[in-house]
This record gives sequence, structure tokens and C-alpha cells, in this order.
Amino acid sequence: MSLLDRVAEAQHFEPSAYRRWYAGPTPIGWIPHRLAEPLAACPGFVVGPTEIRSPAEGGIVDAALLNLKNQGLVPGWRNERYAIGTAFETPPLFEMERAGALLFGVRTYGVHVNGYVRRGDSLHLWVATRAAHKSTDPGKLDQIVAGGQPVGIGVMENLVKECAEEAGIPAALARTARPVGRISHLTHAPDRGYAWNGELFCFDLELPESFVPRNADGEVAAFELWPAARVLARLTDSRDFARDVALVAIDFLIRHGIYRADAPDVARVKAGLRSP
Repeated sequence: MSLLDRVAEAQHFEPSAYRRWYAGPTPIGWIPHRLAEPLAACPGFVVGPTEIRSPAEGGIVDAALLNLKNQGLVPGWRNERYAIGTAFETPPLFEMERAGALLFGVRTYGVHVNGYVRRGDSLHLWVATRAAHKSTDPGKLDQIVAGGQPVGIGVMENLVKECAEEAGIPAALARTARPVGRISHLTHAPDRGYAWNGELFCFDLELPESFVPRNADGEVAAFELWPAARVLARLTDSRDFARDVALVAIDFLIRHGIYRADAPDVARVKAGLRSP
């Protein structure tokens, strides 16, 4: 296995497994075929063999999602709203429940924080293990902090909130996190049951050696401080990191020279950190 394997897994997509969802004239998501018949019974939704169309109206989408929820077809309902649009910076077309946005294969957004410590000339990364009860990727390895981006809160404010909840990082320290770019993926994820369509705001946060993360929301089973070389080895040799987490970690290792810039496949690995 290699880092290219990790990238390929996160960017592997099978359009034939989904119907393209159009909200008004805008292609906005990818809906699994199993939802075609239930959605055909929802007012405003028109189902074809390769596409599903609806008005770009939040009320109509909300009513359809509640219908699906009542049939037990929307797992992990969060009562958390996501903005739905063509890009993060453009005005949203409407809002919808987070679980529905994921299920309908809409581009969603999140923050991921690489929490690292300098020890002499070497870098160490805090690695979280996701709790076993998590509905997505239970027991997988994760960044010290990662969370979805809901409506009504800015990216940095969301980062500060997630840092407090997931790792007990004080707000003043969290605000020193440095934005380092975005990573995106479109993943065929039959284990999740939907097209996983994500864009991640990535941050590097240097932490003092004395800091020890403590989880407050029950979503993390454990934290460990790993030499960056160990992170690279585990990424190379296993699928232990969640797929989106792997992309963020790979980006960190390239930027900090842990994965050498003269490695034969580094250009292809870097290209794979963005979905087509």
C-alpha cells in the first residue's frame, strides 16, 4: 500500500450508483438509487432514471426529508442545519438538515485541525481515536479536532467551538490556528450509504508540550501523541485513518517535509487532495 492508495480511496466515485440531484436548474447532489421510489412520492420531486429534480426551496426539501426520516431512511438525524449551494462563498440556495445533506450527496464543509508539537527538530501529531459509538467511521483514527460547518457560525468560531468540545483546547490557543488551505473529496462510500462529498478547511495548530487534550463531547475514545514519521508509516501501511482525515494528514506531511518533495509519486499524491 501507499499514500496513493489512500488518495485513490478518498477520490474513488461511481456516478452510476446515484441519480444526479438538480435543485431547480442547478446540479447540487448525488442521491442513492434506493431513495428514488420514496422521493417519487414526495411533493415537488420528479424522479427519472438518471436524475432527480426538485425546486430549490428549503420547505419542499425539508418536507421530503421528514417523510424519509419517518420511514427510517435518514440515519443520524442531527437537528443541525447546513447551507446548500454551489460554493462556500456564494449565497446558499437553501438550508437543510445535516443528515439529509450527507444522504443526498451535497457538498458539505468542515474544519480539520492538525494539532502538532515540536520536540527539538522533530514534529509530533496528536492523533485521536474516534469513539466506538460514532455513526460514521467508529474506531478510526482522526485529527485532534474535526467537525462539520453548520449555518450561523463563522469558520474560525466553529473551529474554536470544536476545539473546546473535542479536545479541551482553550479559545485563546485555538485562535492561533493557522489556515493552510482546503482539501476536497467525492467518495463512493457504500459503507456510509451515500456519496460523500466534502470540502475541508485545514488548519495547523502548534501546541505546547505541556498540553494534553481532553474530550468533552464523548466523540473521542483516546488521544495519542505520535512522531510524524509514525503517522506517515500508518497512512502508508493501513486504512486505520478515516478517508478524509487521511487526506488532511497527508497534506500536513507534505507541507512539513515529512513526506519528501522529491518522492517519485508526490505530484500525484498532491493532485489527489482535491476532487476533480
